[in-house]
Amino acid sequence: MTGDWDAVIISDSQFEKIPVRPETELKFQQEELDNLKASVEASGDDKTTQKQLEKKVKNTEVKILKLQDKLKEKSDKAVYFEDLGVDQMYVD
Repeated sequence: MTGDWDAVIISDSQFEKIPVRPETELKFQQEELDNLKASVEASGDDKTTQKQLEKKVKNTEVKILKLQDKLKEKSDKAVYFEDLGVDQMYVD
């Protein structure tokens, strides 16, 4: 009987190879960008912190652009985490 599993145990390194949908990752990165921008505004006169946060904002913006390009390609060849039907996950 295929696909009627009670539990599947995989290593950390293999779990990291299971991608999430680009739409899911894009949503996460956009939320991260919004939080970073709010942190830049809240950093006040601390120039060191502000520059570090601005660098993170730029890096996140680059990730978002790459994800948007990936969405345009629309490859259906991958199996995404959301498609696996995971009900519960335990991490040790």
